[in-house]
Amino acid sequence: MRVAVVCTLIFCASAHAQQQVGGVITGEATTMVDGNTFRIRYDRITIWGIDTPEWRARCITSGQKWQPTWGSHAQLTECLRGTKVTCRVQKVEPRFARPRFVAECWRDDNKDDIATCMVRSGWATDFPGYSGGHYAGLEDEPKTTRRGLWQCDGGPPTRRWCGGGPCERPIYKPRGPAGAGSSR
Repeated sequence: MRVAVVCTLIFCASAHAQQQVGGVITGEATTMVDGNTFRIRYDRITIWGIDTPEWRARCITSGQKWQPTWGSHAQLTECLRGTKVTCRVQKVEPRFARPRFVAECWRDDNKDDIATCMVRSGWATDFPGYSGGHYAGLEDEPKTTRRGLWQCDGGPPTRRWCGGGPCERPIYKPRGPAGAGSSR
């Protein structure tokens, strides 16, 4: 009986999640989870196409151990400050309690892409396995000036999974705020 209930819940959550792909979520970011994940109300959103260090990540800078996660977290707070955010859901990752939405997000006040804000600041890196290199060109300036994660000797402590190839096919192409459609 318990197995049937759990399976039904997982199936229903997956069916509901599939209806969300392509939809938009709009609101104020209420909680920053880490450097690339935040909440709008109860919806947990991971920003598509970028990577930030995990909480336990460390690196060496100027001979000292450093935990850059806090800088990424603070920069995400700054990128989202003072405006509502709109996110177009690209992927839904089922979780036990609530799904996590992977989404392209932008500020409502000036339509700036949140991922662009993070990568330009140096506190996130392009995640080519998902983005197809969409944000890679934005890494040049922070890398040259050793800003944000680029302060780490040997480069940022982000993990670029997928063996250098795409993690998903076809690679999602960001569309920005034009034609955002209806919101939740």
